[in-house]
Amino acid sequence: MKQKTTLALAVSVFLYIAVFAVLTYWKLAHFHYDNLDLAIFNNVFFNTLQGEWFRATINPPSYLGDHFSPFLLLLVPLYALQPGPFILLTMETIVIGLTALPIYLIAKKILGNEKRWLAYGVGLLWLLNPLVHNMNFYEFELTPFAVFLMFWVIYSYQKYQKPWFFVFFLLALSVREDVALVLLFVSALAWIDRRSLFWKLSPIVLAVVYSIISFSVIDQYSVSGAYKFLAFYSWLGGTTLPSVIGSFLAHPLELVKHQLTMKNLEFVLGLVFPFFFLVIRRSKYLVLLIAPLAQIWLAEQGGSAIILMTHHSGYFLFALFLVCIDSLDAIEHGRWPRFIPLPLRKKSFLYAVIIAATVYGSSTYGSIAPTVLAWNDDNQRDAKRALVEIVPDGASVAATYELMSPLSTRRDLSAFHYAALGKGQYALADLALPPATEYLAIDWQDVLKMQMHFYKHHVFGAFADDVPERILTMLENYRLVQASGSVTLWHYATDLGQNESLAALTSFPDSEAKSVAVTDPEILVADQQGDMLRITIGLPENPEPEQKYYLTIDTSQREFLLPIGYGILTPSSWAGHPTLEMNSYLESGERAENVTLYKWQNGFLTLGDLKDLAMESDAALIGEYPIR
Repeated sequence: MKQKTTLALAVSVFLYIAVFAVLTYWKLAHFHYDNLDLAIFNNVFFNTLQGEWFRATINPPSYLGDHFSPFLLLLVPLYALQPGPFILLTMETIVIGLTALPIYLIAKKILGNEKRWLAYGVGLLWLLNPLVHNMNFYEFELTPFAVFLMFWVIYSYQKYQKPWFFVFFLLALSVREDVALVLLFVSALAWIDRRSLFWKLSPIVLAVVYSIISFSVIDQYSVSGAYKFLAFYSWLGGTTLPSVIGSFLAHPLELVKHQLTMKNLEFVLGLVFPFFFLVIRRSKYLVLLIAPLAQIWLAEQGGSAIILMTHHSGYFLFALFLVCIDSLDAIEHGRWPRFIPLPLRKKSFLYAVIIAATVYGSSTYGSIAPTVLAWNDDNQRDAKRALVEIVPDGASVAATYELMSPLSTRRDLSAFHYAALGKGQYALADLALPPATEYLAIDWQDVLKMQMHFYKHHVFGAFADDVPERILTMLENYRLVQASGSVTLWHYATDLGQNESLAALTSFPDSEAKSVAVTDPEILVADQQGDMLRITIGLPENPEPEQKYYLTIDTSQREFLLPIGYGILTPSSWAGHPTLEMNSYLESGERAENVTLYKWQNGFLTLGDLKDLAMESDAALIGEYPIR
């Protein structure tokens, strides 16, 4: 029996790792890792491998200004086997798959050796859980490593193994500073279990001492001189931890109202549904939920479905799986939850329903089904791959969202959108394009994402009006060396020819064409000459500065979007110009078929089905235009 359950678990873990290794490779190969974290980590790992420990150039100067994660150094030897983003994704996939092992051992310890198959079932629930899949598929993060080690902390606690408990506790703490907030409550667990003073005091002492050290280090490296993620909790006032706590205590009604929202309810339902609500019961392990709940619910955004799509669910899953095991043990001893009617109190039926709920959750808000449905989507993969191959390995680069991760295995990588904004993360400090930047890798669809993200943003909105001028200034000394669809590569140069500068893509032509007597632009001509698509747009005499526009271009091979004027020649610069010209380069043999013009005013970025950036807006159709 023991060999069969061990074999079943090993096979299940292997299948999980194989499936998600393929899925994450597909996502990387199709340029859907655009949320910065994979690019940030790969850049930090690469620089650390070269001897520049924790050096970060996307959020400069050091990753230690974001998180205190000495555990990263233990992963560098594995990263050195094949430096690049995929090995990070593979390590993450492996550790998430292997987390089923300590879960199985914990379940076997609580349920008893005779319940091995039930313990295996709990490990299987981990491998099938949609939130686990989303944590794996979102970006590379260190949170899954922390969760893996935290389960070993609990197993060592259950086995009274003090040396291993100490080792796993310290390793877990070393992953991220916020792990201390979760493991602090192991002390509460020890008090509930009436353990000795070692178990009651060591977790809280270790957590507090480590927190003091870690936050002191972060403050030294942070661009603002303080833990920048405190900004999430400043919505009631306060910029330091004591002042944030004080502001919360001073506004108790606002704090309560902040928790009673549909978003929080949606968040809770998404967490507990895969367990078929079996975790909504009294359990000592619920104390381990206090820190992650406070971390999410007290933040300005609160809980939401988006949290379920990222790594932030990891700490919740840690506690909920322990509560689930505790609930199964109660049921095995005849103590059923009250919400289950008497006629339905059959273990085989309940366990089948839990598995069905988990599988249903995986198919609706997990990651496997959306990836299968998008498997043949192109996302201009070939054009982006050709651009990445041109850029020399040692060159310094600034890139837009989707191009950052594939270009991040280098010493110097900058975020083009931060340079265009002139501000770094959360606008805490000024940030300009580094003077030595050799290449700009720009997907103009990402520039449209920048527009939607910046203009009504509560922090970035104050700086958004200067973005077009900043981009124009940045491109003054860059030569266009590669262009396909919305994807362009620029190389630093000072001797630009007429067809090598930004004017090769968009300009106000010297034309006396009559302005269009309508509020919105209108495409006058859209024709293809060789591999160039030229679009001439008639401009209104009195454009609305707040109105924005973009094009959707359909070809025989793909579809891509372009902001009008490439996001640089905007309505505020149209005055006195009757027409605007835009050019887009296509591949040999590719035929443009249709151009569609849209207008929008309100837009924002969210997470799409593939856990990548997706645009949401009030876009309205202006017109469809065939290609001549």
